[in-house]
Amino acid sequence: MLTSIFSRAIICYLADKYPKEDDDTLYPGDAQKRALIHQRLFFDMGTLAQRFINYYVSIFHETFRYSCHCNISEHFVNFR
Repeated sequence: MLTSIFSRAIICYLADKYPKEDDDTLYPGDAQKRALIHQRLFFDMGTLAQRFINYYVSIFHETFRYSCHCNISEHFVNFR
C-alpha cells in the first residue's frame, strides 16, 4: 500500500495507475510532454513558494516589531 501526503505525488500516482485507454491528453506517456506537465505542476515548490515566504515573513516581522513598540533583538540579548 502506498501512502503519501503530497498532493502532487498523489496526482502523478493516480494518473499512472488509472490511465484512460487510448487517451493521454491529461497525463501523456511521452517523456518531453510529461516533463512540461511536471514543470508546471511543481513550479510553485521551487519558485513561487519561496517568494511568497520571503514576502510575507518580512511583513509579519515588521508588524510584530511595530505592534510591541520595541526592538525584537532587545528581547533576545540574554540568549547570546
